[in-house]
Amino acid sequence: MFLGLTVVILVLVPVLVLAEEFGDGGGTIEFVNPLLAESLIELMGLVVGVLLYFAIPIAAVYFLWAAVGLIQAAAKGESSKITEKKKALLYALVGIFLLASFTGILRLVTNLLIDSETELGKGIDKNLDELEDAIDSGVIENP
Repeated sequence: MFLGLTVVILVLVPVLVLAEEFGDGGGTIEFVNPLLAESLIELMGLVVGVLLYFAIPIAAVYFLWAAVGLIQAAAKGESSKITEKKKALLYALVGIFLLASFTGILRLVTNLLIDSETELGKGIDKNLDELEDAIDSGVIENP
């Protein structure tokens, strides 16, 4: 927690101190989006992509380690090690299955939220339209 707070302070303090210098001179501060994503859905996709980039090779190495261990335990005839390595192999397979299905689950949820053809998507589109109308009519102040 302390490290995270330190990083936030080290990043934000220079931005806020130098904001007047780089601003338009009118005292307004304009923040630039440092992320590669324009929406929360895109950000989730990027995070999942990075996690999968590291998780898939780790799961493959774990699977190979468990398979080699099972072969060695079977060759030596150690029944307790065989049971242990079978469990490790099962865990590796379950992990690989979850990693493979995670992208599909994320796409399914994304399509349900974004696609205006689904009932959920229609409801979100309707709420966003009502919010835009309220902002345009002045009922809600635009931040």
